[in-house]
Amino acid sequence: MNENRWKEKFGDAPYPQSFKELTDPKFKGEIGMSDPATSGTAYTAVASLAQVWGDDEMLNYMKELLPNLKERPKSGIEPIQKAAKGEYTIGITFLGDQLKIKYQGNPITSIVPEAAGYEVGALSIVKNGPNTEAAKKLMDYMLTNEPGEIYTQSAYAVSVKASVPIPEGGIDIKSTNYNSSYDLLKAAEQRKELQSALKDLK
Repeated sequence: MNENRWKEKFGDAPYPQSFKELTDPKFKGEIGMSDPATSGTAYTAVASLAQVWGDDEMLNYMKELLPNLKERPKSGIEPIQKAAKGEYTIGITFLGDQLKIKYQGNPITSIVPEAAGYEVGALSIVKNGPNTEAAKKLMDYMLTNEPGEIYTQSAYAVSVKASVPIPEGGIDIKSTNYNSSYDLLKAAEQRKELQSALKDLK
């Protein structure tokens, strides 16, 4: 959320704390969210809402939200980049992207609403790959704290390893109301079905 544009448009009104508050007609043209039919970032949000609310309620919510969206770009980070430039007030994106933009000197406030989903960055060894031994060495290194700290400090992400600290300026998602029961496998299984339904929304 762009703090300066918020003040200009809405004065001292409190920031919205939930997804459902974003359907308020006063936000018409003030929100950017990438298209969940094409963007993994936005799909994470709607898949999490579908798990918490049910598919039908999520789809009805998206219908209500659409009039308030200024645009639905393909890139997941674009909404917060444009909000930072003042093109609209609110960008629905991953928290790490928001914090990165904030610490580049932009007037950004981040809110993690209840039912927000998340992603886990993964690393794997390709079976029967050309250099399995080197891949194993890389994997062994990646499981140490050093690369975890380097990554979290550059991406403002939270590590799945408890021994890797929250980066300076980062937000511990356990202190928020995020959807801790988010099922990534279910989200993957539903992707084609939900994205197909989302494509039909106008």
